[in-house]
Amino acid sequence: MKWLKHPLMPMLLFVIISQVTGESYPFSRYAMYSNPSPEPLRFQFLADSSGTPVPTREVLGLSSTSLMKMISGVEGKMERDELKEAKAQGRPVRSERELRVIAAENVLDYARDHAAGKKAKKGKRRTLPDHLMMMENTVSVENGRLLEKIEMLAERKP
Repeated sequence: MKWLKHPLMPMLLFVIISQVTGESYPFSRYAMYSNPSPEPLRFQFLADSSGTPVPTREVLGLSSTSLMKMISGVEGKMERDELKEAKAQGRPVRSERELRVIAAENVLDYARDHAAGKKAKKGKRRTLPDHLMMMENTVSVENGRLLEKIEMLAERKP
């Protein structure tokens, strides 16, 4: 029973328990590992005319995650209002894709306005490319294969 008092025993017990429970809720801190969504994952980013990502933190002082949350927020508000507006205007309800494109256009406009108001820091000038695009990277699983698709949602040309 001397081995029970070994200093590595807690670590060994932790490893064994972790292997048995795995990354399962409630043992995982991340619910996404225990219950992943079958829906495709979408990530948006700003890009220049060649499709090269723009370093949003340096140019706008915002993380790319913040921009994605902005698009989701605008899109979510539009989805909530869409049914009422379409009925009031006598038009068909816009698709999820159409709403995402409009949200991306709004965020591009915000990015331009936000960057224009930023002052240079330590001799660095914060500028956006003249031709700016909002790109969307969609990751999905189809027929057991992981697929990735990158497409332009919206753009602003000079």
